[in-house]
Amino acid sequence: MNDDDETTTEGGAMKKTATMTEISEQLKIPRTTLNEWRQAFEEFIPCEGEGRSRRYILPDSLEVFQTIAKLKQKETSTEDISKILQKTVPMTIQEVTEQEPALFMGVLEGLAAEMRRANELKEQELTIRLQEIQEQRQYREQMLERLERRNDDVTQALVALREAREQAAASSTVTKRKWWKFNGGI
Repeated sequence: MNDDDETTTEGGAMKKTATMTEISEQLKIPRTTLNEWRQAFEEFIPCEGEGRSRRYILPDSLEVFQTIAKLKQKETSTEDISKILQKTVPMTIQEVTEQEPALFMGVLEGLAAEMRRANELKEQELTIRLQEIQEQRQYREQMLERLERRNDDVTQALVALREAREQAAASSTVTKRKWWKFNGGI
């Protein structure tokens, strides 16, 4: 990185910055990959400027990209990476100047609309899940009723069979004859 990659902050202090290409060279990760990560995890990567003049604040942005790279190597999902970054990296909030309140309000309204939509989707999902649970409960109750009826039928059949055997044994007055007596009394 160049030694002249410094910008002045409002307090007059100097802080190091770098372009995406410079970070790409230092980390040995393709710039296109870093751009994808920047878009996915923008709120965690400290930077200043917009568009082609965007510069990333060092060493913070470098550390975030390194963390993302390690997690991606472990095949961690984007959602899980976001959760991990939320716990470990402070989110960057761009300063709102007096000239940008309309833009800021637009962003807030957009976020509120997204949150409402997410809540609606979650509510629909929960409603569907509740219906599935109710259907499963109904099915289980029907199966229990069928099993109870089947058990009653089996019990009745066994009782009837036992009674039939007892009657057969009691009514059996035929005496057993020896096999030689059946042959005409030889």
